[in-house]
Amino acid sequence: MKRYKCKECGYIHIGDQPPITCPVCAYDDIFYEISSLVEQSSEYYEMLDVDNPSFIKLLRSQFELCSQLASVAMAMSMQATHEGKANESAKFKEISYEMLKQSAIYSMFLGEFLEFNTESNIKEIENKIKKLVKNNEKFILFLNEESLDEISVLIERNNKLLINCF
Repeated sequence: MKRYKCKECGYIHIGDQPPITCPVCAYDDIFYEISSLVEQSSEYYEMLDVDNPSFIKLLRSQFELCSQLASVAMAMSMQATHEGKANESAKFKEISYEMLKQSAIYSMFLGEFLEFNTESNIKEIENKIKKLVKNNEKFILFLNEESLDEISVLIERNNKLLINCF
């Protein structure tokens, strides 16, 4: 079985041929075949060629769990820093980094979030960050309506930092 990715929304189709229309975003003729084109190295893992939907679902679940745990561990590090607990902060930061590395490996195994080369990946992540910033702008409006101005300022600052990365 082959794997095809929608260029617009990232939907992954597993089968011999991609659908003509994406079932998620409804764009036509937007799929490309995902292949494992890069050599194995110590920090890079090729996409797994598995046609078992249960396995792919489990792998996605592991990716999401590792990503969430990395985020929670980083939040715990920030909290420990705020409380003046440098040792605990460093410990949680290290845990966060290791969970994030594991999440990155699962991402490479899935191949759903990566394009064929670094240049394509840069454009893809830039587009995803722009969508995140746009969604954050909606969140900021909600925060302002709820009189949570300090939080909206924090989100706005983070939006600017993200946009300035590119």
